[in-house]
Amino acid sequence: MSSKTSPAAANVLADCASEPECGLFGHTAACDAQRAILRLTLTRLESTTVAGMMRVGELAKATGISVSALRHYDEVGLLVPCERSDAGYRLYSPEDVQRLFRVRALRRLGFGLDQTAAVLDGEARGLGALVADQLAQVAAVELQPVGFPLGG
Repeated sequence: MSSKTSPAAANVLADCASEPECGLFGHTAACDAQRAILRLTLTRLESTTVAGMMRVGELAKATGISVSALRHYDEVGLLVPCERSDAGYRLYSPEDVQRLFRVRALRRLGFGLDQTAAVLDGEARGLGALVADQLAQVAAVELQPVGFPLGG
């Protein structure tokens, strides 16, 4: 980490590095890639003009998530920006960025928005059990025979 990293960003990266979710499937290059993206996003966040906050367009550009998806996440309460500017822009903190990366990880595992919110808000069972259930559902779908008519 560079010496320019703020204490808030350093805490987010430390939390990310200690997340037990990485241990579910073993540490992989994907985990390293996600941390690198998070580190770059936080570096960009620290260099923004609004007191360490990132506007919705800046966050979209930094993460590759569309502005409309970020707005939708706000509307459904999944990722509510910590504040708004005087002009009404959504402003995201380092903690908001961390939550967004967790949202992305859970969505990639096939969790719906409601399930993702429940996991992140601590309303669901343990993440390990939920991931195991999700993997079992995927395996069950993959193992179902495809109904092709036989004969002629």
